[in-house]
Amino acid sequence: MTSMSPNYSYLEQLPVQAVSAFSPDALHVLGCQPAATLSDTGDRDVQLLATDLPANIITALQSEIKACGWQAKRDSLHVVADGVRFLLVPTNTRTTSTTQAFRQVGLQAAHRLSKMSIAKLTICSNAALAVFDGLIMGLYKHKFNAKPLRLPAEIAIFTPKPSSIAAAIHKHRALALAITYARSLQDLPPNYLHAPRLASIVQEISTKHNLACEVHDQEQLQKLGMGALLAVAQGAQHEPRMLALKVQGKSKRLVVLVGKGITFDTGGMDLKRRDMEEMKYDMSGAAAVLGAMHYFAQVQPDATVVGIVGAAENAISSQATRPSDIITAYNGKSIEILDTDAEGRLLLADLLAYAAKVYQPDLLVNIATLTGSVAYALGRVGAGFYSNSESAAELLLRASARAGEPFCQLPIWDEVQEMVASKHADWVNIDATHTESDGMFAAGFLHKFSAACEWLHLDIAGTASDCRATGFPSKGGCAYGLRTFVELCADSTGIVA
Repeated sequence: MTSMSPNYSYLEQLPVQAVSAFSPDALHVLGCQPAATLSDTGDRDVQLLATDLPANIITALQSEIKACGWQAKRDSLHVVADGVRFLLVPTNTRTTSTTQAFRQVGLQAAHRLSKMSIAKLTICSNAALAVFDGLIMGLYKHKFNAKPLRLPAEIAIFTPKPSSIAAAIHKHRALALAITYARSLQDLPPNYLHAPRLASIVQEISTKHNLACEVHDQEQLQKLGMGALLAVAQGAQHEPRMLALKVQGKSKRLVVLVGKGITFDTGGMDLKRRDMEEMKYDMSGAAAVLGAMHYFAQVQPDATVVGIVGAAENAISSQATRPSDIITAYNGKSIEILDTDAEGRLLLADLLAYAAKVYQPDLLVNIATLTGSVAYALGRVGAGFYSNSESAAELLLRASARAGEPFCQLPIWDEVQEMVASKHADWVNIDATHTESDGMFAAGFLHKFSAACEWLHLDIAGTASDCRATGFPSKGGCAYGLRTFVELCADSTGIVA
């Protein structure tokens, strides 16, 4: 895929297989931790986190560990035991899930590999596939046109019964590829990734994976009556696009994922005063949706899934939307634009109304880098979400826990509904007198467009890039929300019979 980063091309061609024997020409990654008590390991101070290691390897490793005095507390250790090369990596000492702890093993192993030359890598730790996830995350380079690292040409998963994890390897490899795809989109510079080019990239990958994809250009958006989306884009050089992708699932349950794809956000006439260089990440919600659809094209979900993305640039020109303009959204409601920097909710309003009317889903979910207030509340270690349904909220929290992506539910109080009303139109896009509650206001505004659907609004403003969540520390884009979508669409308790 020539339009994407070398990260994607590398992983796409990377062989990943299960093996039942150690290889003398491979480096073997193994998670470790300090023994809770000496009785856990006899007279040893380090616990090897692998249940299937041969006795001779265990004895040789413990001998090497004791000889060098390693305590499995911080740095990794490169040793040779009984002729086999090992990289021993301590797990994270923070309180976290097992999955996240082993992802950290993979992340740390990737950091060490950047200073080594390794052709073959074998993961022989417990939770080996979680280590694999972290390893691929860590091998990713977010710099544009960065020189490729000296990466392994093969990766293997050690297990006594290779056939038993073949399906799991396929799923994890597909997920790793989807995450890399999403992150690569996030990290592209805005002078390269405008809406038409994003559409062409998505069409390219959709054709490759036989993924149904519709692209609506500006003329078609005008015919549909998407006045809110078009208002956001009218000051930009490049015309907007709406993308709709679909994967047939195993059940009748229909989930629609809606992503905000603002390829760059100047704030419009209400020009941003700082941190504008981060605004290329304002399409991170779209990247999460597109990445999830990439995964579902390779691994059939339980639910049928539709992914809808609106792509546009919020720019300044003589044609740009002005504060106090009134526009008409897809559902026929008029919106008074009091702040052109509250553009994401306008774009999402049309997409949500369209999704609710055209698809009538069992669950409607939108994801966006939407408000600074949520980022201020939760920082870069977790994202916020709002919902009109307790059952939908429970589904999201379960999916979030399995994915290891922290989400915190926030309320939409009744008073917010009064704030959304406009003196000159049906609704306003911001409450200028109470901007500190903008996250809740934006949720209340979007709720107006979700019709009668069970609905979730995910605000990833603080976690879309440079995320600090345990298990996901990364520079650049991190595809936050993608893993949760994968789990959300696989939750059998939410499937309609």
